[in-house]
Amino acid sequence: MGSVFGRAGEAAATAVDAEIRRAPVRLIPALDRAMRDEDTMARLGLEFLEISAADVSRLERFGERASAVLGVASLVRDGHTREAAVLALAGRFDRVSAAFLINRINDPVRPVAALAEAAIERRMRSEHAGLLVGCLPLIERMGVWTRARAAQGRLLAFLGSPHPGVRAELWAGLGAGDGEVVRAAAGLLAGLHRGQAELERVLAAALAVKEPRTRLWAARLAMDGGYTPVAVFHGLAPRMAVDRSPAIRLIGLQGLAQIGERAGIERAALDLNAEVRHQARVLLARSFAPLDYRGQALRMLAEGTDRWRVVPALALLSEFGRGEDRPVIAGFAEDPRPAVAREARRALTRLP
Repeated sequence: MGSVFGRAGEAAATAVDAEIRRAPVRLIPALDRAMRDEDTMARLGLEFLEISAADVSRLERFGERASAVLGVASLVRDGHTREAAVLALAGRFDRVSAAFLINRINDPVRPVAALAEAAIERRMRSEHAGLLVGCLPLIERMGVWTRARAAQGRLLAFLGSPHPGVRAELWAGLGAGDGEVVRAAAGLLAGLHRGQAELERVLAAALAVKEPRTRLWAARLAMDGGYTPVAVFHGLAPRMAVDRSPAIRLIGLQGLAQIGERAGIERAALDLNAEVRHQARVLLARSFAPLDYRGQALRMLAEGTDRWRVVPALALLSEFGRGEDRPVIAGFAEDPRPAVAREARRALTRLP
């Protein structure tokens, strides 16, 4: 076979399998384009991967790892090899093989695409729904593949069906390790439960992922009164108000204001982000008594040196501090943390 799988084939199969399983499922079409683009391969200092159709059957010896290795074979330039790889993948029922088969539905060689599409059709059964849920980000991408739009419609209709087994797998997708899978599953479930209390569970799962775009998507949908019941928005507001993203904290702040959650608004008035602090102070002045911002800032500086407390405290002193506070602020002007030192110097320039 080629140089990649010839010598030390076991180690190569193990490495390929680990990388494919660890990567987001949307990597596959990008890898497909890269592996058949001469300029890309040249920039990477690589040659085209050469695997013949006859080589494909030899890849089965890698056991569970064969799905990833066969998937790579399904990306090569030679159409006969891609066809052989698709036939081999069709008999393997795992998420990796399903993802590579979905990708091949867009194959420029129609017989290869038809084989891949037929293989995916056989997976549109409740017992295999979990495999397809794990490929949802890839299924979404099919909308930009001219040759795959009809297949995409059938896949989405299947995953949106009321069958208990399919619906259970869709809910299970909210716990996936890939944030894009969570968002895609949440998107389907949100459409199925528009205006219903179940949206709180859907959006809470999306707000819990590490990937910021998914969390922001959930926050924006939560505040959409035409989509999400106001009670759901209010229930999620405390969670959003402490999110890592300032944009999401601002949305959560709006929810806290609607339910009159003064304690949360007061915490936001001491936020690390200037816009969050400003909006919270406006809300406090409008609906509640304003805080003693200077006193709060001095207490925050006295209680610890955590950046999340020091920076907003210095920012507040730049607006509400007095000349007598200069020695306290000056102690942070040479802080090794750039954000802290910058905020301290700014405060010193603004105080008497």
